[in-house]
Amino acid sequence: KALQWTVDHLYREGDHIYITLSLDNTSWASLGAAGAAVDVLQQLRDEAIDAAETTLKTYGKLLTSKKIPHTCELAQGDPRTQLCQFVNDKQCAMLVVGSRGMGAIKRALIGSVSDYCVHHSDIPVIVVKEDA
Repeated sequence: KALQWTVDHLYREGDHIYITLSLDNTSWASLGAAGAAVDVLQQLRDEAIDAAETTLKTYGKLLTSKKIPHTCELAQGDPRTQLCQFVNDKQCAMLVVGSRGMGAIKRALIGSVSDYCVHHSDIPVIVVKEDA
C-alpha cells in the first residue's frame, strides 16, 4: 500500500524511489535462546530472506513498468533504526512507511516501526495506513 500510495500521490518526474526491507536479526537470536534447533532457524531465516527478495523484485518490477528510477535493498537489523539510518545515508527528502494497524497492546510492548520513525527520523515521515 505504501509504495502504491507514494507512486499515486507523491512521485514526481525526476524523483528516485528507494525501497528497503529489513530482517530483524534479534528475532532469530531470541528463537535460538528459546531452544529452537539451528537447522530450523536457518531454514526459517532463509525463507524470510527469499520472501523479502521476492517482495523487492515485485516492487522493482512495478516501478520499472512505470519507468520510475528506483533502488531496492535488503537490510539486516532492527527495522526502526535501520530505516532512519537508511534515509540519512541516502539523503532522502521524505520517508513513507506502511502501517499494519497493530493493536495498542502489541504496539506498547514491541513498538511500531512507523511510530519510531515519526519520532526519530530527521526528515518528514508519512505513514500510510493499511486501508488507505
